[in-house]
Order: sequence, then structure tokens, then C-alpha cells
Amino acid sequence: MPTHLTHWTAVIPLRGGSKGLPGKNTRLLAGKPLYRHAVDLALAAGASRVLISTDIPEVLAAELPHTVQALPRPSELCGDTVPMAPVLVHALQAAQVQG
Repeated sequence: MPTHLTHWTAVIPLRGGSKGLPGKNTRLLAGKPLYRHAVDLALAAGASRVLISTDIPEVLAAELPHTVQALPRPSELCGDTVPMAPVLVHALQAAQVQG
């Protein structure tokens, strides 16, 4: 019997330390910052909540829709070699997501 998710949380990891294209997550694409495209897609896909895990001050200070929360990511989770699992665990715990 299939189950349907009615409430789910999207996590968008944004790190400020891009080497290939510095500042890429806040650069404008079609008139809005790149990260906002990810947020809009998550909301359009039906996410009831969107968490942005980031070390980018501009994103942390941005005005966001009420179902979107920017969470400060600790510096130890911002390196090039940090696996994604600890980043996701931190975001979900920081936002007190129950599941």
C-alpha cells in the first residue's frame, strides 16, 4: 500500500567557500540569487518546510518566506571534504525536525 508524504522538509546546503566560482550561491541568475531558485523549487515540489544550512552572512540575513529558515552552519562543517551526512544531521537537529 503506497504512502504519501503530506509534510516533508527540504534541506538546502549552501557553503560560501566555492573555489570554482566564488560567491556562486548569491550570484544573480534570471534576476534572483541562485540559492533562491533552489528554495523556490523545493517549495514548488511540495516541501512544507525548507531549511538552508549555510555560512553565508547574506543568506542568513535575507528575508525569506515564512516556511523557509536559514540556519548558521558551524565552521567545522564548511570544509571541502566534509561529508554531507553531518551537515544534514546538524540542520535537522538545529531546526528540531522530528521524524
